[in-house]
Amino acid sequence: MVPEIVMLLAAGQWSFARVCWRETRDILAEQDEQLMMETGDIHLAQSSTAPMVSISGDAAPSAGTEAEEIQMIEMSRPKMQRSETFEQRQQRTDDERWTLRHAFFANMGGFRLKEQGNPKPYIVNAKHINHLVRKGYIDLPTITTLEINDRSKSDSLAKFLAIMQCGWLAVQVVARAIQKLETTSLEITTLSFVLCTMGSFIAWYRKPYDVQTFTLLEMKNHYSVSDIDLTFLDKGRNRDLLEEYQATHPNAHVVDASGQLLPPYTKLDIIDDGEPTFTTNFTDRYRHLWGSKPRDPNRIRNDRLPMLEVRITLVAGLVTFGYAGLHAAAWNIPLATHIEQLLWRVSSVVMLGCCVAWFGMDHIQGYKIRRRQRREGIDDYDALIPWWRVPASIAVAIAYGLCRVYVLIESFLALRWMPISTYQQVDWGKWVPHI
Repeated sequence: MVPEIVMLLAAGQWSFARVCWRETRDILAEQDEQLMMETGDIHLAQSSTAPMVSISGDAAPSAGTEAEEIQMIEMSRPKMQRSETFEQRQQRTDDERWTLRHAFFANMGGFRLKEQGNPKPYIVNAKHINHLVRKGYIDLPTITTLEINDRSKSDSLAKFLAIMQCGWLAVQVVARAIQKLETTSLEITTLSFVLCTMGSFIAWYRKPYDVQTFTLLEMKNHYSVSDIDLTFLDKGRNRDLLEEYQATHPNAHVVDASGQLLPPYTKLDIIDDGEPTFTTNFTDRYRHLWGSKPRDPNRIRNDRLPMLEVRITLVAGLVTFGYAGLHAAAWNIPLATHIEQLLWRVSSVVMLGCCVAWFGMDHIQGYKIRRRQRREGIDDYDALIPWWRVPASIAVAIAYGLCRVYVLIESFLALRWMPISTYQQVDWGKWVPHI
């Protein structure tokens, strides 16, 4: 019922998967360069010290600390070892190489990190895997594209038939306009759905469908999850990316610079660049208003809209604008009463305005946040959200939703009265085989 929202979600997932895929290629290129400098199968071992962090043991949280970052326990980073030589990596077939489909599969929860003695594996996404591979805790999974495709429930024939049907509808609407034949409001609404659906199809083309099983990842050299070095994460921007670190330290208290006790954090303290959008931040911040429980940290959340790159934002904005624009293009569509036609026109214009307002607010907010970050050095994303964004977003969402509901209902109500020309077929349509 909301294809434009689904399209934005698909664009965000594609953008995040592509970012992770590119990072994986960079990591492999760096490792290949190092492996080429080695001789034989000599393992490369490097050690470094983890960033300074601290946790107070059984002591209560204390105020007045001078630390500006979250303080956790200091741990040394384990040595990195690579068990795969450059020659072995070059012998991988194209099907075994890490692809965009692998990144999608990982971000769907297709990989889980197994720990000795723990029956419940930890869910990791593509960003987490990149971090673990870079630090030497695991090898890059060797699952092939054929194996991922075998787990996917998608059907190429069904996709082809769906595309043909969508294309036929679009051709029919254009042909009817050329021959001066009336088009029904339901056809206009369906065509707008097709526009967004095609955007979602393109973004999810490499994404496996309805995968029910996952692949376990073994940690190298008998490492445990608690051995993974802790990397500082800003509690404002990445607080929802951490799993319960205190599970292995039940008596530990994690405090911030103000002495405030923070919620449990993860043993996999890993930076995830797929930042949530304002919408997800809003739902997390005001969760207490509707009694929603905190999200399960060991679950891939499905309501998260990853931040889009600028170019992808423009494309997604144009598709969303086109969704509302198709209704405005049917300005003179014949409806049963003048009031219904007037409401159709008003709703179409309001939806266009809401699309412009929403993406405009995103652009203005991003500009202001980047400027404040450069000027004031503030990293807490939530603290940088302008005060006006919440009421403005609510107003835009309500206006868009009301108009959206009316247009959808009117698409069916208008079928009670239609001109004679709506029943006529285009001249060449009966000669072209179609479904």
